[in-house]
Amino acid sequence: MEKILASPNKIIWEYFDGLRRLVAGISSHTDKERKQEIALSIFLAVAIVESFLNMYSRVIIEEMDNVGLKEEFLRDLESRKPLDYKIKKWPKRILGTSVDLSTGVGRDFVSLKEKRNTLTHFVSSHEQIEIENILIKGLADISVYNELTFNDAQFALKTAEGILEEIFRCRGIKKEDIPHMMHQWAGKVPV
Repeated sequence: MEKILASPNKIIWEYFDGLRRLVAGISSHTDKERKQEIALSIFLAVAIVESFLNMYSRVIIEEMDNVGLKEEFLRDLESRKPLDYKIKKWPKRILGTSVDLSTGVGRDFVSLKEKRNTLTHFVSSHEQIEIENILIKGLADISVYNELTFNDAQFALKTAEGILEEIFRCRGIKKEDIPHMMHQWAGKVPV
C-alpha cells in the first residue's frame, strides 16, 4: 500500500462529509434503507468523535513541551484505550479540564454512545412466540433498531459536532473562533 500523508484534520473532515451526506440522503430512501442509514449514522458519529480525540489530542501533545505526558499518551494510543477512557481522561490530562458528561452535549454524547452500543452488541434474547399452534423459538428483540427515526440521525450528527465544539472550549478557544475551528476540523462552514 502506498503511503499517503495528509494534515491531521483530513480524515475527520472526510468522515464528517460522509456523515452529513448520509443524514441528508436518508429521507429519499425506503423505510428499510432509512433504518439502515440511521443506524450507520449513529455508528459513524461515535467513530468520528473517537478519531477526532485521537488526532486532535496528538496534535496538542506534539505542541506541548512535556515528554512524560507525550510518552503516556502514546502508550494509550498504542494500547488502544477505549473511547470511554479517552473522553473521560484525555481532556483533563491534556487540556487541564474535563468534558462534563452529566449535562448538555456531554450527556447527549453518552446517550448516543449507549444507543450505538445497544445497536452494536445485539444478543439474541432467545424469545419465543406461538402463532396458531406453531411455536417459534430463538427470536431476538430488535425493538431499538425498529424504533430508529430520522431524528436519531440528526441527533448523531449534531452531537458529534457538539463534542468537537466542547473540546475546543476545553482547550480555551474563544467562542467566536469555534466556528472556524469547526470548519478547519469538521468541514462545517461558518454561518
